[in-house]
Amino acid sequence: MRQWFFFFWAVFLNFQVAAAQEKQQEVYFERSGEGLVRFYFDQNYFLVDKNCEFKTIERLASFDITAAEFNGSFTDFDQQGKIILEGSYVSGLKHGLFKAFHINGSLKWEVNYEKDKPIGEMTYYYPDGKPMLVLAYNQGITSVKQYITKKGSASVKDGNGYYEMIVPFQGYNPYGYSFLKHKGRIKNGFPTGYWQVFSVEGKSQVLSAEEYYKNGVFTEGYDLFLESGYAEPLYSKVPIDNFSRAELLVSKSCSYDDHVGFTFYLGEYFTQGLARILPKKDFEESFEYTVQVNKDGKASKLEMSNELSAQLNKLFLQIAKSIDHYIPSFIAGQYIEDELKISGKITTGENGKLIVHSIKVGRKQEP
Repeated sequence: MRQWFFFFWAVFLNFQVAAAQEKQQEVYFERSGEGLVRFYFDQNYFLVDKNCEFKTIERLASFDITAAEFNGSFTDFDQQGKIILEGSYVSGLKHGLFKAFHINGSLKWEVNYEKDKPIGEMTYYYPDGKPMLVLAYNQGITSVKQYITKKGSASVKDGNGYYEMIVPFQGYNPYGYSFLKHKGRIKNGFPTGYWQVFSVEGKSQVLSAEEYYKNGVFTEGYDLFLESGYAEPLYSKVPIDNFSRAELLVSKSCSYDDHVGFTFYLGEYFTQGLARILPKKDFEESFEYTVQVNKDGKASKLEMSNELSAQLNKLFLQIAKSIDHYIPSFIAGQYIEDELKISGKITTGENGKLIVHSIKVGRKQEP
């Protein structure tokens, strides 16, 4: 990831020697007072241009330019200037007390880190300041110690009881749900027996997955939307903040498709579909296809405009045609029918399997 940093820093230096070109360059970070650096992130801690409409977080931090890593204290602010997170690093590793805050300024969670690993207990709080959830960390293992409902009852006490938690859906999903609800029993701090996962939007909820655990170990899961099983948990049962991603210094373009995770979703979807293909070493091919998408996101007339090799093209086309929903184009306050151009690359990953990445979505009618 260091090449990402040096690219960004080169851009920053260009600003110092060519101020006249500032407005034509993307600014991901810049110097601030007292030797600090100000970084610009979206809600998932991907770097974005300071003028991007999806910029959500600004980080003011001590930063070691030579090592390309955070070193010292930092503070994250929302767009209203309110503190949402504070902590510190030692040579790029999280160390010491980290605190996150609700939008009303009350404590959201707190935990201590030692050499980048959480230690002791992590405590979550409701916006009114009352305790909600306590997690315990022991030699890299996370367990649930306590869970208190909004009504104040201890649903899980001393690692045992019934757990029901609603967490934001991480990334894009094609079904339009913003939250997931997990329901099941906790024994000795770990999930046990039969668990349910519901997709939630407003007052509507749909059972979307079923999972089974034995002695705290995941045994199997079944996705009711896709009607297929999965071999490891797909969703986190506790609230997640993606602040650790800031350490990678990875950027996103200022587009809605990147912002909501649609491009990442497409890459994961194709990667999973191509999992059974065993490629030659150093495999790399590019693809491009066009698809007509109506205002409801339904696809038709899908055609490959840049075909892959014979080994992949037929399977890739089948996978592409199985995608149920695309994000429709949006102009003048309404969704419209449009032609989308989807492009990307297929290469071998570190595990020797194919991975699909560098996804771009072009829209014929959107500016």
